[in-house]
Amino acid sequence: MKRHLERINRTGLALLTSSVLFSLPGCYDKDQYDETKLKLDTKDVSIMKKGEKQFLKHCGSCHSFQGTGGTSGPSLDLLGMRMDGTMIRESIIEPNREIKDGYKGNIMPENFGMILSEEEMDSLVYYLTNS
Repeated sequence: MKRHLERINRTGLALLTSSVLFSLPGCYDKDQYDETKLKLDTKDVSIMKKGEKQFLKHCGSCHSFQGTGGTSGPSLDLLGMRMDGTMIRESIIEPNREIKDGYKGNIMPENFGMILSEEEMDSLVYYLTNS
């Protein structure tokens, strides 16, 4: 069970609820545990850096994120709270499917699905959902 918990924490893809933690003896210490401050391991940091690189290369001239980037496209701050990774990926691949109020369609390039490798897309989506 401990190995399973470490794997979940390491990937950052699943959140543990307090009810699960309470059911595991010795796994919850209310004075030390804070869900909002899960530490990233070396692999996660590497993925984040790759994702940031993809954002700056492909997205940052139009979209702002965490205080950097352009303003001609919608801000991507808090994107991970509004959309899951699948939705973000779909929005990158098919940017005209849904246009945010106040913005025009047919401006964002529609070829990111072909330009970005699977690894680049994964790291970009991970960066946008976990920053």
